[in-house]
Amino acid sequence: MFARFRTDPEPDPVYVELVSAMFDIEGSTWIAGLIFTSLGLYLAIAMNDPITAAITLAGAVVQIPRIFLLRRFRRVRRAAGGTLPDARTAATWELRYSLGLILFSALLSGLCLRMFAIGDPVFQMLVVGMMFGFCSGVIARLSVRPLVCGLALMVTVVPVAAAAWVTPEPHHDILAVGLLLFLVAALGTVRQGYDAARRHITTAQEMSTVARNDPLTGLLNRFGLRQAFARIVPTSAAPMLAVHYCDLDGFKPINDRHGHPAGDAVLAEVADRLRAALRPTDLAARVGGDEFVVIQAPVRHGNEVAPFAARLRACFDAPCRVGSGGVRVGASIGSTLATAPRPDLDRLLAEADRALYAAKHVSRDAAE
Repeated sequence: MFARFRTDPEPDPVYVELVSAMFDIEGSTWIAGLIFTSLGLYLAIAMNDPITAAITLAGAVVQIPRIFLLRRFRRVRRAAGGTLPDARTAATWELRYSLGLILFSALLSGLCLRMFAIGDPVFQMLVVGMMFGFCSGVIARLSVRPLVCGLALMVTVVPVAAAAWVTPEPHHDILAVGLLLFLVAALGTVRQGYDAARRHITTAQEMSTVARNDPLTGLLNRFGLRQAFARIVPTSAAPMLAVHYCDLDGFKPINDRHGHPAGDAVLAEVADRLRAALRPTDLAARVGGDEFVVIQAPVRHGNEVAPFAARLRACFDAPCRVGSGGVRVGASIGSTLATAPRPDLDRLLAEADRALYAAKHVSRDAAE
């Protein structure tokens, strides 16, 4: 039975998206809590049963932090730019959600068991109907995390099926078999839903990667740079950033002498060097044939810009392997420092491009 919802590990970005999908169900959580509390109170009053009242109270109490957890998650995700930062953070949120869900499932199962212990068939029908509704909602909303979903279903259904089986009336035996068959079918549905969600998210992320990244170097393209810049734009209380516009000086002769495959190899090697030289918070993009843009963020002091540009220049100055030998390309770099609270990328690129043009003139004059 467990094999139906055992899955291969997802890539971290896919896992983060799947976990995030668990938290878009506040309305369903409210409804489940309201139905559970209303029916539990009715049963407790109708039977004057303190145990039913205690289970109902516990279920209502459990739902309150679950709803706050959903709201807190959305605030955290919004503050992080619309997604969780990494898989470890996602795993923490998944664990928090799972604990609340499993506990509520156990209480729902406990309410059903209490009705079987009392033996009133009408009350049993009411709680079993609620149980089926809850399980259907879990299947529809939480199949994106099959292990969590499967555990919740089993905690809810298996004890009730066992209670029905040990009850002497024959129709309870039929109910027990029906519950177990429902569970088996539900786990298969969960697996199908998970596979579909995983394929959808994987395809969407692959398409997004193609749209945002340069296929030759793997760096951001112009569109990807614009999206990434929007996420790192500082607020009025945040530090500055710098934009470095880089243009290769000796790239055209490489294409002319060695061919375009050699030129592509040089660009890919330079891109690898840039990635290795940058901090996790910096951005690098290929914005033209032999043009690169690097965003240095954050910048605490203006005197950090020139040393950073020198480190970038070293990425272009080192020889690149072409065939059995090596070639030097070099680069001119124009830099600009953004000090405004919410800088404009187009303006910064224009300023850095002007600085690049001036740097090329200085290099040309020095060569003459």
